[in-house]
Amino acid sequence: MVLPILDRSWKHKILLILEENDPLIYVTDVIPEPEEEDAKARHKKNQVKAKRILTYSIKDNLIPYVSELKTPKEMFDALARLYEVKNTSKKLTLRHQIRIVRMDKSDLVSTYFMRVSHMKDQLAAIGDVVDDVELVTTTLNGIPPSWNALVHGICARRKLPKFDKLWGDCTQEEARLASKAQKLNDEDNQVLVAQARKGKKCPIAKIVEEDFLIIRRKICQRLGVTTVTSYDTLQVNILTKTT
Repeated sequence: MVLPILDRSWKHKILLILEENDPLIYVTDVIPEPEEEDAKARHKKNQVKAKRILTYSIKDNLIPYVSELKTPKEMFDALARLYEVKNTSKKLTLRHQIRIVRMDKSDLVSTYFMRVSHMKDQLAAIGDVVDDVELVTTTLNGIPPSWNALVHGICARRKLPKFDKLWGDCTQEEARLASKAQKLNDEDNQVLVAQARKGKKCPIAKIVEEDFLIIRRKICQRLGVTTVTSYDTLQVNILTKTT
């Protein structure tokens, strides 16, 4: 079974596997080789077993780090150091990402909050726990300015809500804004229908008509016709001849 070396649980899992298979002591302590032949054979067998478990628990690209080491303890210590170095680098990267995380205009509330939650879980997996106050503050900082009324209202409370509660509050605000936008859209549609019934031209129709007149004037200029009325007469003559 290959265990992800950057997983916080790697050390715990591999120690359990070694304990289950007896050679745990060979990675936690330096065990001198016994003098008796039978004990010496068991010692060698347990060392090989421990080295095999460690080797099978890592990916192929990490084997060069341990292939030249002689004892299981040396292998385990080298992997543990590698784990710490890589985790420090990953921790810095994730910390930077969570500081600058922002809710895009196209994001749903659920999309944004899941992204923040995933970063929090990734940090927890390498031993860096983000407390709820920091997580809520970071999340609020990433909410767009159009939500300032909600953000100011939350910050004005005596105590900041938990992350899950903030998620729920923002989901409700998203639903309220969507309902408001739908209502405004319905009102606009009603206005257009009312104008159409009264015989008034809607703004879009007016724009189309103006564009059509411009095109007709350009055709008149190319044909040497001085007025749009002359163009209409010319068009009628052409149609008469073709019929």
